[in-house]
Amino acid sequence: MNNSFNLINGTFEPQDAQQILMTVFSSKIKFHEKKNLGSIVSKNLPDSNSSERIAFLKEQMQSIQNLIDSLQESDKLEINCEIHISKIQDTKK
Repeated sequence: MNNSFNLINGTFEPQDAQQILMTVFSSKIKFHEKKNLGSIVSKNLPDSNSSERIAFLKEQMQSIQNLIDSLQESDKLEINCEIHISKIQDTKK
């Protein structure tokens, strides 16, 4: 199973690009925060993968913000984001 889905594809003004990208990244961070909290509640330990992903995504958000801040209002940004989904074999069977 190989599937691709186009999430973002277009040309945007800096403010619109910022809003779109920050919303996507914030949603992913919230997902990992909930997963991390669930692990803390159930296992009394944070989910190390989620903690690492949160830190990484926040760094990425800062890099995006720095890029946006360096632009002029008249600049345009092209953003393409495709999601690829592939089924993998379970090696634990």
